[in-house]
Amino acid sequence: MLIRLTAFGGGVPRISPELIPAPNGQIAQNANLLSGKLNGLNTNTAIQAAIASCKSIFNLNGSWLQWTQDVDVSLSPLAGDTSGRIYFSGNGAPQMTDFADATTGVGTPPILTYTLGVPMPANATGAVSPITGTISGASANPVSGTSSVTNYPCVGDPVVITGSVRWRGLASSRYNTGVTLSMVRDGTTTVGTKTIQISGGGITGEPEWNTTTTSFNFTDTPAAGNHSYSLMLAYLDMSLPGAIAVTESMTVLQQSLTVTLNSTTGLVVGDYLVITGIQGLPQLNGTFPIQSISGNNVIVPTTSTGGAYVSGGNWTVQYNSADQVAETRYYVMTQVETLEGITMEGPPNSPIGPLTVYPMEPVVLNLPARSNANITALNLYRTNPNNSSTEEFQFVTQLGYPWAATYTDVADASTLGEVLSSADYDAPPTNLVGLTTLPNGVIAGFYDNVLCPSMPYLPHAFPIEYQISVEETIVALLPFGGVSVAILTNGHPYMVEGSDPSQYVTQRLEATFPCVSKQSAVDMGYAGIYATNEGLVLVDLESGVDIMTRDLWTPEQFAALNPSTFIAGRSHDRYVFFNATGGFMFDPKEPRARLVQLNFVATAAWTDINTGDLYLVVGGEIVKFDDDSAATQQTYSWTSPEFVSEQPSWMSAIRVRGDFSAGGPTITLFADGNQVSSATYANGNVQRLPAGYLAKTFYIVITGSKQLYEVALATSANEIAA
Repeated sequence: MLIRLTAFGGGVPRISPELIPAPNGQIAQNANLLSGKLNGLNTNTAIQAAIASCKSIFNLNGSWLQWTQDVDVSLSPLAGDTSGRIYFSGNGAPQMTDFADATTGVGTPPILTYTLGVPMPANATGAVSPITGTISGASANPVSGTSSVTNYPCVGDPVVITGSVRWRGLASSRYNTGVTLSMVRDGTTTVGTKTIQISGGGITGEPEWNTTTTSFNFTDTPAAGNHSYSLMLAYLDMSLPGAIAVTESMTVLQQSLTVTLNSTTGLVVGDYLVITGIQGLPQLNGTFPIQSISGNNVIVPTTSTGGAYVSGGNWTVQYNSADQVAETRYYVMTQVETLEGITMEGPPNSPIGPLTVYPMEPVVLNLPARSNANITALNLYRTNPNNSSTEEFQFVTQLGYPWAATYTDVADASTLGEVLSSADYDAPPTNLVGLTTLPNGVIAGFYDNVLCPSMPYLPHAFPIEYQISVEETIVALLPFGGVSVAILTNGHPYMVEGSDPSQYVTQRLEATFPCVSKQSAVDMGYAGIYATNEGLVLVDLESGVDIMTRDLWTPEQFAALNPSTFIAGRSHDRYVFFNATGGFMFDPKEPRARLVQLNFVATAAWTDINTGDLYLVVGGEIVKFDDDSAATQQTYSWTSPEFVSEQPSWMSAIRVRGDFSAGGPTITLFADGNQVSSATYANGNVQRLPAGYLAKTFYIVITGSKQLYEVALATSANEIAA
């Protein structure tokens, strides 16, 4: 019987040992089988000591960040960011840091971190503040002007209109009782009447001047302005002689006071001054329309100029709704955070309002305190009545820290700036975990059953409206495929696709493959792999989702590995995972070398996406797994299939060939399950094996660190040489 092994493959735990096809074996441990030869993996190179109970590591520009929690790190998507900025979750609320902050100071990096997201300011209040001030003086204004009727008439003073007329008309007895003579102001308002007797004059049938002259005297108290007065008779067939008819035009002057104010900002002619506290001119305590403004002097009307200003006085503006239109206004505020030269604006607080505000009327805003030490400014926004959208807020001003407790806004609507863009820049939920870099400048995490993507290239902004809920609890995320992310849950997996998170489309995959370990989910570049209860699941856009290790483990065998404890990483194209007792290296692209066991335990894993190298925490140290620059290889162990002989026999000779001159492998021979020999063999020589037994089944276990490409055993030396 001849057993010749010329190629070596990975282990197949599922298949009974006597049925394992060549070149696979029962177990391959710490072995490199990519060439078909049997060789050890490169030695794991120690990098530095790890912290106690280390569960997560990340290399930031050469410095190792370490955590005792399951932490996910996302790289900055910002163009031109050279600060080494990262975002991470799993250690309390989502955090951010950069190389300088993470590595400067005493302690294990990350040393200095910041909560991710700009917080919303505390709610604030505001109120319209009437324009008020003080009075420093007041003086009466003398009335000037002339009138052909009376001199210097003023509002409230009587205007006396006198004169005399005579009439002409037909003599008739019907006029003996007299006719009515009326004095009319401005052609519409009768200010007085007089009865004129006309009997005893005139020629019958001919119009005749009456020789009697009738005098009149009328008194009027008109309002300020220009007025005309006319006499009118009650009958058309009588008239006054044109030369004597009284049609007078006059100007009634208004008495006024000049009031000296501390300021006239915001005052407009036509508005009103509400004046109180004047000493010496009591008639000035009241509400007066503003007639004119010159510097700080304001002229208002009065009915009396008696008295002289002594002291005191306060004023408040009252707007005239007839010539000024009030607006309904709202305000919001946002905080601005600056970290290492990057400025981020947060979401606004609840609107202040509605406030009824007249043009130029001040609004006093009570400002909130800043939320943290990184807040460098407070931005104010308000609605603009000139905008078509009443829901848009426009920039008013930015207040640098420290800002005062209040701010008074008197900005004209025409000076307002850009529309608020950070209305939905919500900070990420504090219980967000699983931060992952997605395509198009998006980072995303999750909590409970909710996917939370950020705005593109705004990693501090996680709009609530972008959130996507699925039916089951999310366990992990796997980004791949350019515009896709797989949501792994405790039930069905989901696929999310889209170039922008505002347009993401979610599809539930019809396969119940729950993810049982968040740390088992690994982005392989071309697809994702994660652990379910029955095996390792491959998920990609082309083949969908399926268990790909059915030919390696039965569901029971895989469950015995306790997949809920898996910690995994990617080493080039190989999926490397560990449980509490050891590990495995699974290569989905190499059927011959798919499964290799690892005889050590790792508690944390991180893959350098630029090189594909895997780093692990093993035995309290951060190590580079299978370091191709190492000078030595790990000690491998390879267990062959079980070979069955038709007749009982024994193996009497062995030959080993490989790429070594010394330090050959140790080969242990088992016959019918019992160890019958174990020895180290030189390269190329046929050597004798112990005798004294008969058996029908044989297998060998090869251990070593040198490359091996053939092992032959036979019942005679001639069979090997043939």
